[in-house]
Amino acid sequence: MKSLTKTVLFLLTILLTSVSSFAQPEILNQDTMRLSLSAAVDLAVKQNQQLQSVQMDEEINQFKIKEIKSGALPQITGDANYNDNFSRASQILPGEVFGQPGTSIAVKFGTRYQFGTGLQLKQTIFSPSINTGLKAAKESQGYYALNTFKTKEDLIYEVVNVYMQLEMTEKQKELIVGNIERMKKLVQITDAQFKEGIIKKVDVDQLRVNYTNLRTQLSTTNNTHTIIKWFKTFDECRCIYTGCYYE
Repeated sequence: MKSLTKTVLFLLTILLTSVSSFAQPEILNQDTMRLSLSAAVDLAVKQNQQLQSVQMDEEINQFKIKEIKSGALPQITGDANYNDNFSRASQILPGEVFGQPGTSIAVKFGTRYQFGTGLQLKQTIFSPSINTGLKAAKESQGYYALNTFKTKEDLIYEVVNVYMQLEMTEKQKELIVGNIERMKKLVQITDAQFKEGIIKKVDVDQLRVNYTNLRTQLSTTNNTHTIIKWFKTFDECRCIYTGCYYE
């Protein structure tokens, strides 16, 4: 029963991270959900938060590698400036210079508007810090890629395991119900035979014990379905397993 509880809780984790997908017409139709094993796996891979987290870590490390590499690329810097010398100093010159003898004329030297631009190119030939950082980032990339692969494989395994357990539970219920019907008829027959003195009471009692055991097994299986039905109390998940069928 503990194993079943863990299975159901794992399924809930997957489903609660996949709520938005259940509203799609191809998956949910009124109160019945058609979900194949491959669709369940695809849904979990797309929506599982743990897998998304490790994938993000891998992407962040890839960006770090690009950032470190950019430090070794040529660095170009440029600047521009503009000055307006509207209050230039004036100097008094004799008017004879300008053909106006006997006068003094104020003259401003230099230009009022000045423009300037600059361009600088830098290239790192060798940097121990860049080389060390790049080597460490590349080595860690293998770890992140392996972690993503392992997390995805573990997730797929768990989804398949849950899927198969649910399938087996349904088949087990059908089998037990059939056995109960057959055992019930057999008990009725043996009762009649006992009354006729054909068989002993111990034979009838043994069949009744078997019949009781089957009903206990059915009760356990029904409890499994009751737990699964519990998912239906979530508004986000209209139908999880009970009342649904898998193709």
